[in-house]
This record gives sequence, C-alpha cells and structure tokens, in this order.
Amino acid sequence: MSRIFTAVRLNFYIAKSNLHIAALTFALSLVLGVLTKLPVVTVVYNMMFATFMSGMIFSVEDKNNIQKLYGILPLKRTEWTYARYLYALIIGLANLALVSIAFLAISNIVGLPFDSLTCFTFLGLSIFYYCFSVSVIFPIYIRFSFSKAYILTMLPIALIGVGMMFIARKTDLSGSLSGFIEFFFARQSRILVCAFCVGIALLTVSALLACAIYKKKEL
Repeated sequence: MSRIFTAVRLNFYIAKSNLHIAALTFALSLVLGVLTKLPVVTVVYNMMFATFMSGMIFSVEDKNNIQKLYGILPLKRTEWTYARYLYALIIGLANLALVSIAFLAISNIVGLPFDSLTCFTFLGLSIFYYCFSVSVIFPIYIRFSFSKAYILTMLPIALIGVGMMFIARKTDLSGSLSGFIEFFFARQSRILVCAFCVGIALLTVSALLACAIYKKKEL
C-alpha cells in the first residue's frame, strides 16, 4: 500500500507542470459564474475541465517517456494503475470541495438565496460525470496511449447523450423520474452521496479493467 501512495505522489509531481493551467481555469470559471449570476456554471465548467486535467498526465507521460521508469522503480503495473486512479479520485474530490465553496461564495456575491436542491443536484451530477469520464477514458489511454486516443476524450459526454436519448424514447421518462425526484427532493443531501458512491463503483470497475488491459499487453 505504501508503494501505491508513493506512486500517487509521483503522479502529482508529474502533473505539477499543468498546475498553472488549472489555477487559471478555476479563476476564469469564477468570473463566468459571477458575470452570469449562475454559480452552477462554475461547478459544471470546473468538473468538465477536471476530467481533461486528470487525463493530461497521460500526455506528460507520453512526451517524457516516463513508461521507462517501470523497469527502474519497484512498482508493479497494477500498483501504478491503482495509483493513477487514486490520483484521479483525489483530483475529483479536491475540485468538488473547491466548487462547493465557490458555489456558496458566488451566491453571496451576486445576492442569490442558497438553493440546496440546485447545489446538491449539480454537485452530484458533476462528480458523477467526472468519475464516469475517468472510468471511460483511462482504460482507453492505457490501451492506446494518449496521443492515439486523445480524440476520444469527448466519448463520455457522447455516451451520456446517447443513453439519455435511448431512455427517453423507450420509456416514459417524466413518469419514471417522478418518484425518483420526489424521493431525493425530501432527502437532498443524498443526491451527492449517491452520485459519489456510483462514481466510486465506476472507478473501481474501470481500474480492474485497466489492470486487465496491462496484463494483456504484457503477454
């Protein structure tokens, strides 16, 4: 386990060259949230960009041939993979904390009353989207490398769109969601909890798939 945490620290060291981009993007999202008087803009913008930032580590890895470290460091491929997913989870949680604070701050600045339903809903959807995106793109990057699969970074949002269209056509979406909405309307904080739990499950399945891909590549 200690080697995995060491690998996580190495991931952050590799990604620190993109820190200024993340800071600039967060500042820009704050400005957009204030100008539009919509704090949800800051939440959505940051979570979508967080997905991009978490995947950029594969780009840095490719450009600097960091894969060669695998033969030097006392790390198994599986440990490195779990560390990469743990790194992504930390990025997601840190971003969730920042946008939560930003949501409250922007609401106060523009004079909006705090809407707990809107806040928990968008925070929940954002962390779900982040985890879903990471769970889709990380195995692809591992299998094909970042340079070959960069175009597929929009795949997660496309899958969500196709899935929503399919569900809307095959079911009475408004009727099916009515009970779901009523349940969470009375238990608003559970929106975020449930979204996070589903996100963790997706990341776990994706990490296991990524390990299987690594093992297959080594055969």
